[in-house]
Amino acid sequence: MKKLKVVNIAALSMVVVSMGLTACGAKDDANKSGSAATDSPKAAAEAFPLKTPQNIKIGTVVTDGMPASKDIRLWQDIEKQSNIHVDFQDVFQSQWKEKKGLMFASNDLPEAFIGHGVFTDSELLNYGGTGALIPLEKLIDQYAPNFKKALQENPELKKQITAPDGHIYAVPSFIDDWQSVKTGNIMYANKIWLDKLGMKVPTTTDEFEKMLLAFKTQDPGGNGKDKVIPFTSNKDAGFMSILFGAFGITDHNSQDNMMHIGLKSDKVTYVPVQPEYKDAITYFNKLYSQGLIDKEVFTQDGKTTGAKIQSDPRTVGTFIGWRSTAWATKPEQRNDYVPVGPLKGPKGEQTFEQYPKGLFFRGSFAITNNTKRPELLMQWIDNVISDDNQIQMVNAGRFGDYLEKQSDGTIKVLRALAPNTNDEKLNNPSNTSRINFMTLTNSKRLVTKTPVFTEKGEYDKLFEGHFAKDVYPNVFFSKEEAQKIQTLGNDINTYANSMYAKWIIDGSIDKDWDGYVKKLNDMGLKDLLAAYQSAYDRFNGTKK
Repeated sequence: MKKLKVVNIAALSMVVVSMGLTACGAKDDANKSGSAATDSPKAAAEAFPLKTPQNIKIGTVVTDGMPASKDIRLWQDIEKQSNIHVDFQDVFQSQWKEKKGLMFASNDLPEAFIGHGVFTDSELLNYGGTGALIPLEKLIDQYAPNFKKALQENPELKKQITAPDGHIYAVPSFIDDWQSVKTGNIMYANKIWLDKLGMKVPTTTDEFEKMLLAFKTQDPGGNGKDKVIPFTSNKDAGFMSILFGAFGITDHNSQDNMMHIGLKSDKVTYVPVQPEYKDAITYFNKLYSQGLIDKEVFTQDGKTTGAKIQSDPRTVGTFIGWRSTAWATKPEQRNDYVPVGPLKGPKGEQTFEQYPKGLFFRGSFAITNNTKRPELLMQWIDNVISDDNQIQMVNAGRFGDYLEKQSDGTIKVLRALAPNTNDEKLNNPSNTSRINFMTLTNSKRLVTKTPVFTEKGEYDKLFEGHFAKDVYPNVFFSKEEAQKIQTLGNDINTYANSMYAKWIIDGSIDKDWDGYVKKLNDMGLKDLLAAYQSAYDRFNGTKK
């Protein structure tokens, strides 16, 4: 299965702005918008393929640089199954946040939206509350037998996607796969350089520092010391946050609505004010001050980082990534880097956050009030999440090419994927424009171990016994909680992140610490944590 970028919860964004913007355009349509779901649905569903061709308009988010949705072969296969042509209204991922706000502000909407986490929790509540997105629960009951069955088999999932107002506004991304991996992005070290230097893969923070110093000072690649990048990362990879586990904490640095939120004995914490955080930043500054961290780490994007990692000859010593597809552009390059397990810190801490399983995003398909046929749209998405379509979509390959369906219903893998080729990119929707919905029963049909599971499964063994136990769960915030998190969290996190970068680059954390903590408290940190605590208590059923 391809990596789901975005890991526990979709980002809370544009809450305050969107509440004001949509109030004018969508509020007037609130009565008609929910009628398809709140009243009894219309006629019984006609079996696919429909006798009469139909056209629907669906907005989606395409990963920058990936093919247009209309050219994707799996979407074309699904059109043949249903006799429904989709006029995809593609928006590139880099433009999605801005264009989404404009579409809802003007009420210039397609009939539906699809894509991993196209809507945040707060947007589902906001746009659902104004009527721009319609409730789906009655449509699901009559027109979505596949989804209805999945909810019956996974009652916890139904609770997780039901909003505090009692409605279901979207079909989620959900993975319950026997081949699910346990780690997301991990750290990799240049094996060619390690072998040349006679060094082993580091297991402690001290050994990690010594390895980076050797990379920098001994130039094992022979490219010139000025070209060596001992360690690189970027915002999408969470900068250096993957290393916090060596200091006894885990930190979310790339998920907006979960940014820096921790949990300790059922009490919500803000990671950037914990003493372990201070120790970690001090260590990162020590690495940076020796020239061991890429000077562009806080400014470069994933594309720039990727180009550095794939450089030939190699110039990068260590980096954070998913698996060998990050660096190997040719099969013989796969072993150029090796995984680094969870590092043990100066106090013996060795923690790592486990990759999520189950519900990934609540808002991955939603129907707008700009349709007169919500039943057809519900029927269409139910076919998209059918077992056969999902076994292809989740595994990024199609029947007769990458996968083969056996007479007993089981599935075999026929070949290796070539994800960096233009032809392979045409087979499946990009990671941001698809919806992954894999039940455990369906996943067991794939009897061949996938390349991802085969490779990542081996890496996962390095982390067994070190996964963090206290992790804030995937809760559904109320509108009030979401608004407080947005208004307070934006300023608080912006300030904390600016100091994170400043301290790593310039140091002075000891001198600044007390004033920094005071300023965060003055900015409303207590109220921010109260919003998270309220949602957590409700999730656990402990709120009185």
